[in-house]
Amino acid sequence: MSRIAFIGLGNMGGPMAANLVKNGHTVRVFDLVPAAVQAAVDAGASAAASAASAAASALSGSATVIKALSCGFSASMRANAAETSSRLDTVLAASASASCLSVFCII
Repeated sequence: MSRIAFIGLGNMGGPMAANLVKNGHTVRVFDLVPAAVQAAVDAGASAAASAASAAASALSGSATVIKALSCGFSASMRANAAETSSRLDTVLAASASASCLSVFCII
């Protein structure tokens, strides 16, 4: 199965990451909320220390990075999601073997 880095484990990302684990994928996760990371680890994922670390772990070979970031209610939340996504895109651009799926939840 695939090696997947999953960044963002909120209402949408957490269940998506758990389903990937259930289907036999190796999933490495990161979220700013420790309880969300723990729930994913309890479901069988492994934790990364940062978003960049999760993405980098997927880059050693063919892998997928999924970013599920909330754009939130405030301008600062939207700016943070955009900045995080941009930084990860820079990391991913260095690898021809990884693909990236960005999922933005606008609430």
